[in-house]
Amino acid sequence: MRSLDRLSIIQEIATVLRVEVPALLGRELQPADVGHRMLGVDQVRATLSTYEIALAPPVAGRVVAPVERVAGMVAHAWTTYQHARYPSLTALVPDLLAHAQRAHARYPGPGRAPLVDAYRVTAALLVKLGEADLAWLAADRAIGPRGDGCPPSTGRSI
Repeated sequence: MRSLDRLSIIQEIATVLRVEVPALLGRELQPADVGHRMLGVDQVRATLSTYEIALAPPVAGRVVAPVERVAGMVAHAWTTYQHARYPSLTALVPDLLAHAQRAHARYPGPGRAPLVDAYRVTAALLVKLGEADLAWLAADRAIGPRGDGCPPSTGRSI
């Protein structure tokens, strides 16, 4: 069973009804942890701005997790997303993306799927956090590792 994300449901209802969210709630919406969320989003932004795949071999001294482990990390990230544990997922994403990028750089074939899925879950999270522009960047990165040796599109800025 999937946990409900109450805020996004309320926002969707407000959109359908063409009213503001405060009108439905009877008060202004005040997120409890804006500072923490913004710090997490800044860390995700910083991770998206580094792109280790462009480096032929991974940087020396960096640990490269096996593809199976990275795939397990991605599965955990999706479960965390489905349970609407966005603060936890925001904290997980920087390491997840770094591991996925390194695994793809070392094992391009088998590392492609976990990398794409890591970017997909990142994009989904960022949409939920109201960071649509940054979500577009993550989505753009998801379609980049096509497996044909072509670099990803970098048309969007951070």
